[in-house]
Amino acid sequence: MKIKIEAYWLFMLICSCTLSSNCQLLKANVCDSQLLSKEEYVLCVQDSAWTEDIPIKINFIATFQTQLLPKYWLERQKIKLPKELSNLLPKFRNLYDSILNNKIQFFSKVVDRNRMYVQPKSYLSTMLSLELFRLYPDVYAILLNDIHLQVRPKTSPKDFLRYHQYFDSIIAIIPENLYAQLAITVSSFHKEKIKFVNKQNIFPFQGTLEKSLREKYDIVSFLLWDR
Repeated sequence: MKIKIEAYWLFMLICSCTLSSNCQLLKANVCDSQLLSKEEYVLCVQDSAWTEDIPIKINFIATFQTQLLPKYWLERQKIKLPKELSNLLPKFRNLYDSILNNKIQFFSKVVDRNRMYVQPKSYLSTMLSLELFRLYPDVYAILLNDIHLQVRPKTSPKDFLRYHQYFDSIIAIIPENLYAQLAITVSSFHKEKIKFVNKQNIFPFQGTLEKSLREKYDIVSFLLWDR
């Protein structure tokens, strides 16, 4: 199921100047100590550290959407899914969408407030990172990373177990030959994505995973991908 991406386009509009040859590049914050409290002023100055981060993420998103995703969507369309798997994937995707939307709504309200509304670049950088998960799913980052047991909005241990059981049930019914085919595809996709990221910290909630486990998460994410 598709989910709306109005927020993504809003951020693209706000930051479009960074991609135009007719506009100046994103500037460091202008922080006025006469207008801001001492704490607000410090936060405002610190926020300038994110000045280069936003254009990097926007450029990555542009490349991701116009080059990488169209290429691998052709591969995604070729996959023939068993009926049982076809029935289960939309339900897991609905769950993913619901949790992602909840996290985005939470961060959109809380992040700016916690930063006293004077760290616009940090806010935009956070929201752009989350919007990446709208463009292409990442079940580990949004559902299955145990960091969500600790960070707000917290996942309850009961729900966290339920998400893992759902994931395991999907892995269990992927035919062996299809799994092998998908492993090759997601490995290629991951390598190309890393090349475009160019060592930048673009995606949050990644953690450190063994290669075989990362492969499983990537395969289910690829199967959940819908346009």
